[in-house]
Order: sequence, then C-alpha cells, then structure tokens
Amino acid sequence: MKIIIVLLIFKVKDYTISMIRKLCNFKTVISGALVIILVSFASISPIFGQSSADSLLKLFNSRELSENEKALVCAKLAEQYLAFKVDSALHFAWNGLEVSLRNNYINGQFLNYLALGSIKLKMDDLDEAEKFLLSAKDLIDESIEPRDVIGLYMGLGNVYSMQTNLYRAQDAFYTGLQIAEENNDSLYLPRFYNNIAIIYANLEDNSKSLEYYSKALKLFEHLKDPYFIGNTLNNIGNIYVELKKNDSAYFYLNKALKIEKDISNFYGLTKTYLNLGRLAFSEGRTMAALELFEKSESAADSLVDDFWGSRPYIFAAVYRHKGDAFFQLNDFKKALYFYHQTLSGASVSSNLELITEVTQKLADLFHQQGNKDSAYFYYKNFTVLNDSLLKVKNYQKITELTLQYEFGKERKQQKLESELIEAKHYRKELIYLLIIISVGAILLIILFLFILQHSRMRRKNLEQKMMVVEKQNLTKELEFKNKELTTNVMYLLKKNEFISAISDKLKNTHQGQEKNNETVINNVISELDKSITHDTWTEFEVRFQEVHVGFYNSLSRQFPDLTPNELRLCAFLRLNMTSKEISDITFQSAESLKTARYRLRKKLGLERDENLIAYLTKL
Repeated sequence: MKIIIVLLIFKVKDYTISMIRKLCNFKTVISGALVIILVSFASISPIFGQSSADSLLKLFNSRELSENEKALVCAKLAEQYLAFKVDSALHFAWNGLEVSLRNNYINGQFLNYLALGSIKLKMDDLDEAEKFLLSAKDLIDESIEPRDVIGLYMGLGNVYSMQTNLYRAQDAFYTGLQIAEENNDSLYLPRFYNNIAIIYANLEDNSKSLEYYSKALKLFEHLKDPYFIGNTLNNIGNIYVELKKNDSAYFYLNKALKIEKDISNFYGLTKTYLNLGRLAFSEGRTMAALELFEKSESAADSLVDDFWGSRPYIFAAVYRHKGDAFFQLNDFKKALYFYHQTLSGASVSSNLELITEVTQKLADLFHQQGNKDSAYFYYKNFTVLNDSLLKVKNYQKITELTLQYEFGKERKQQKLESELIEAKHYRKELIYLLIIISVGAILLIILFLFILQHSRMRRKNLEQKMMVVEKQNLTKELEFKNKELTTNVMYLLKKNEFISAISDKLKNTHQGQEKNNETVINNVISELDKSITHDTWTEFEVRFQEVHVGFYNSLSRQFPDLTPNELRLCAFLRLNMTSKEISDITFQSAESLKTARYRLRKKLGLERDENLIAYLTKL
C-alpha cells in the first residue's frame, strides 16, 4: 500500500498544467452530472443499430445517389456507427466532409463536421471536438435545419462542460435553449434545462440549479421518458443532500429509485443507492448506509459495455463510502481494504481530490489503531497531496476567473460587433427610409406641381375661353351699336331730308291759295321746319364717342392736321360704312368721297397696300 502512495506522490509532483486542468474536472457532483450530459447528447439522434447501418451502407454504395446525397448518407452512417464502431463512424464522417467540401455543399459540410465533433467527444479528444463543432457553427445559415443547429449547441455545451469552461458551456446551452424554445422542440428543451441545472450546480448556485431541474423534470414527465425522469429526480435529491435538507432528499431519491428499478437503469441505481447511503450515514444509521452502499456496488457491477462514464471513478466513489462505514463500525481491516480499492480506482481516473481524502482517512485509521509510523507516513503524504490539491483548486479558481474574464470580454466584443452590425443595418435602413421619403416627397411635389400647373392651365384656358367669349360678345355688342348708330344717323338724316322735301313742296304750293289756307300752310311749314334736327352731326359724334371711347382724341393727338369733315369720315369708316352709305349721309358724290379718302390716307401716312378701315379699327 505504501508503494502505491509513494507512486501517487511522485505523480503529483510531476503533474503538468494540462493534467491539473484535467483534474479540475473531477468533483463528486460534476462527475455524475457529466455522464448525464453525454447521455443527453448521444440520445438525441435515434440509434437504429447494425441493421440500419447496413441499409444505409447499401444505399451509399448504389449508383443512384448524387454526391450531395452521398454526403448526407455519410453523416447518417457516422451517426449510426458511433454507437458500436467508432473507426467506421470516423471514416464515413471524413468521407462525407471531403465530398461536401469538393462540391461546396454547406448542409453536408455542417452535418459531417457535427458528426466528427460527436465522434471526437466520445473519444475524449475535447480539443478536436471543439474545433469540428466550431467549424460547423461557422456554417450556420437558413439552409440548416433548426434541430441540427440545436444539436450543435448541445454538443458545444458538452465539450465546454468537460473542459470546465462553465461560462462558455452555459452560453452554448442557453443559445441552444433559445432556439429550441423558438421551435418548440420538446425533445431538446428538457435536456437543455437539465444541463443548465448541472452548470449552476457546479457553480454552487443551488437555487438556480433546482429551478432548471424542476423545468427539466416537468418536460421529461410530459415526454414520459423514465430514464431521464429518474436521473433528474436523483440530481434534485443530490442537491438537497448537499443542502442537508434530508426530507426533500429522501422524497426525490426514493421516487428516482422506484423508476430506475422499473427500467433497470443500473447507472441511475448506482447513484441513487449511493446518495441514499450518504444520507443514512449522515444520520448515524451506519448499517443501513452500508447496506445501501452494497446495493450501489451491485448496480455498478451490472453496467453494460457501452456505458460512457468512468467505471473506475464510480467504483472508487462507492468503495470510499463503504470504507467510511466500516471505519465508523471500527472494522479497520475492511475499512483499510476498501480505502485501498478506492486509491486504486482514484489513481486510474486521476481523481486527486478523492486520493487526498482517502489518504487522510488512512492516516486517521492508523492513528486510531496506534500505528504511529503508518499514521505519520499517511499524514505526511496527505500534506503533500493536500498542497497539490490546493494548487489544483487555486489553479482551477484562477482558470475559472480567467475563463470568466475571457468569456466576458468575448461576449462584450460580440455584443459590440452585434451592436455595430445592428447600427450599420439601422443606418442602412435609415438611409433607405430617407431615400424612400425623399423620393416620395419629390413625387408628391411633382404631383402637386403637376396638379397646380394643370389647374393653372385649366384656369388659363378657361380665362382665355372667357376672354374669347367676352371679346366675341363685345365685338357683337360693338357691331350692334355700330349698326344702331349708323341706322340712327341714317334715320335722322332721312327724316330731315323727308321733312325738308315736304316743307319745300308746301312752300311752292301755298302761293295763290286763299289767305286762310295760306296761313294754315305756313303754320304747317313752320312746324315742319321746327321738327328738323339741326344738330344731327353733334348728336352723332356724342353717341359715337360713347361707343368708341377716345377714338377722336387718339386720332386728333396723332394727327392734329385732320379737319372736322375728315374726322367725321374716319368715324364713318370706323363704323365700317360703305361708300354709298357715306355718300347718302354726307350728300357727296362717289368721286368726291374717293378724293376725300385719298387725302385722308395721305395725312395718315398709309401705304397703298395698307387697309384704311383696318388701320382705323386698331385705334
């Protein structure tokens, strides 16, 4: 036994940083919990067994498939072989990835990177698993199925958990949880809740851990999945054991025990019996505790070969508690035996914490037996081991703080980049919006100007039409007044002419008449002479100027040499009277009128081809 301890001490002194980081991963709670994480990840994809792999292999070898379809079959074959033939799984995943890369087939690349990550995870090659899973993450786009993306984040969370990078594990699980919630994925949701609860337990946040275990349990019960119901109940019971709430611990552990017995879940039975034994031992019921530890060992013996967890560690944990029970019963021989078994198992699984605890127990055991040399030897070794353990824990704390800082820094950077992308997107949207508003405003202005111009054109056309109509009306009115004026003048002149003719005839016939008759005739002649209008031309000119305002003034101003008769002739011509009508009014001959017109044209300065009437009309 002393040889084993010396070898262990020698190994401890030569631990490298990588070994210390590995050792940081092994706590009682973490070890049990991580197996559940791995089971959660492995059980998502249905395992159909050898027959399904054979069917897929035949399909792969057929000539009917395109290269892209072969890439998908390779990913599926890798998934099938992962359960029982890892080398074949690795072969098909690499084959599928090569085909996908050659054809730039994104979906095939994603699924085969995901398969390679799962394979490396099972092979405990965490760095490679992380690399492949991150490669798959970089390929996420709209063509990737949400279920596959969710599986990716589950795998990343598992890897980070096993690397004790709990904050990144938590981030991966939360990201996957969000996608699962968005897609209402009832299969993944409880597993994410379960794994997030494990992370909180490892961060010693028992309240949060219980909250997420409760969510997981509720969904597992809804899915009627007894394996995970039992494991979750056991984990909840384990939290209450740590919190020293024994009644609650018994409640959940006994419920877990019943389910695990019904489905022969030997891993679950191993954990549950062990936790129940710890409870009994803490209450001073040592024999009952020993009986439960025996049952835990028996269940561990029944674990099948495809179990993913660490067998040596499981047995070491059971043996340690059996050694404590026999030590309590003062059966030092059996206690020593089981402590030795614990050291063997702990050394295989590199569990420094358990080695340190058992070394102290051995020192106490030999001290109680009075064997001072052995007691001193183990206390001395305990001191060395405990110092190493403290270094491990300090390194773990520093690593945890460093990872937390790096993760926080990375999250801030991601947030900054996200905000920058969002700001650019917002700016682009704002520019587009401003362009749309500007174009809309321009179109509205153009429409407004068009309507305004159209309205103006309509108004202008209407005004022009009204002016034309008004002009036509004025022209008609002017023509009517000209005709009326001409008719009136003609009427007055004819009336005077007629009266003068009658008066002249009476004057010629009243001579030789009787005196009485002559008096009567003279009275009639006198009356007729009185009725003759002597101011006919004056009246004509007044009425003419009422119709053609300013005509005489304009004509006289431009041509002051015009005589009254020439002005009167201009008025007649302005009224568009014919030469005959003018002759009748003025009692001039046509020749005299022609001469008068010639002189008028000369005074007005008109050329031979200029129309006299048109010229006067413009005035």
